[in-house]
Amino acid sequence: MPIRVKLGEPLWRVVGQRDVVVECDTATSTIADVLLKLCDYPGFQAAYQSHADGIGPEYVLFLNDKPLPASAAALTACREGDTLRIILPIAGGV
Repeated sequence: MPIRVKLGEPLWRVVGQRDVVVECDTATSTIADVLLKLCDYPGFQAAYQSHADGIGPEYVLFLNDKPLPASAAALTACREGDTLRIILPIAGGV
């Protein structure tokens, strides 16, 4: 099941593209699973984790244009056609 991911600054520069498609394995996949699959892109995990660890502001997640708290990523199921946006609040969107 494909999930579209739109990356803001500086993540898209690390990954090399603004839009990627992540294939979720099952109907029980969550947004946390999508984030884990994004770690297959070199540099993604370090760039994302550095902000989660307090080096700069934390990334903000939007699922289908609705804010999604990072704490809810493991509890939020993916659906075919979903779009996940990952942005820094100070860097602007995609």
